[in-house]
Amino acid sequence: MKEKIQLSIILTCFMRPHLLKWCLLSLTKQKILSPYEIIVVNDGLEDETSFVCKSYPNLPIKYIFTGNRNYPQLKWRVPGYAINIGVKHARGNKIIIGCAEMFLMDNLVQKIIYHLYENPKNIVITQGKDDQQGKFLKHLVNSNGNSTDQNYDILSMQLNTKFPFFLGLTKKVFFDIGGYDEDFTGYCYDDADFVDRLVKNGGTYLQLPCRVVH
Repeated sequence: MKEKIQLSIILTCFMRPHLLKWCLLSLTKQKILSPYEIIVVNDGLEDETSFVCKSYPNLPIKYIFTGNRNYPQLKWRVPGYAINIGVKHARGNKIIIGCAEMFLMDNLVQKIIYHLYENPKNIVITQGKDDQQGKFLKHLVNSNGNSTDQNYDILSMQLNTKFPFFLGLTKKVFFDIGGYDEDFTGYCYDDADFVDRLVKNGGTYLQLPCRVVH
């Protein structure tokens, strides 16, 4: 009998297979004791995203393509659509909302699970940096994915991890607030609305001393 999935990690991807590669590599280095799944939602084109997923056969990845609207030409929409779809397919009662552009520096996934069991109202977040100039990515490429503290520390741009870059919560709380509002447009509007409703619903941020890079 298979163990019941406890955690679903939702990773949205929009024409980012070259970044998803490193995100999944960082997940292979996590020591996750609880049964879990990774749901990759490709909301862009049928590019190399599915191939990247298949290149990590030891990860429990479920691949979902939601980009049929993008033919014959791309039609952008807020990532909240893809996140809502991913959560609806999730089998775990704990979820982590992330995206293909994330790289995990520390062993943090199991800690997120623990703190969601400790208090289902927790909104578990990390510390983080934003690699806007691509320095960290260049290092990953040159070192075949071997990250170092030094390469993290040289990044000056802090990441607002209160937004769902790699954010843990329970699936019940997600559905209690109705998930993402798909009518929002513009940079981070849907994220800002989502986390605002989480807090108004009684959610409390819990920041771990663990690092991610976007």
